Amino acid sequence: GWDADVEAAAGSVRRLVCSGTRAAELAMRWRYAGVDPSRITVIPELAGAVDAVLAEGAGRVVVLPTYTAMLELRQLLHAEHARAGAFR
Repeated sequence: GWDADVEAAAGSVRRLVCSGTRAAELAMRWRYAGVDPSRITVIPELAGAVDAVLAEGAGRVVVLPTYTAMLELRQLLHAEHARAGAFR
């Protein structure tokens, strides 16, 4: 959010997918930090965000979830692993 020092990481962002109920606000925060808007995608539904990231085949992915989102994300990733064997 606004109290986080995202400016410290903004210069290393190649691609950013913001998800969740406040995804648009999070994207705006990163834009204010200096991330080029063309590098930011807003996908409110977490499952859709996971699908978008996997479809890109982006290689290394860094996730910054809240605790609650992390629990949902783990379930999604385990389901994806069971379905496609994409994760270890």
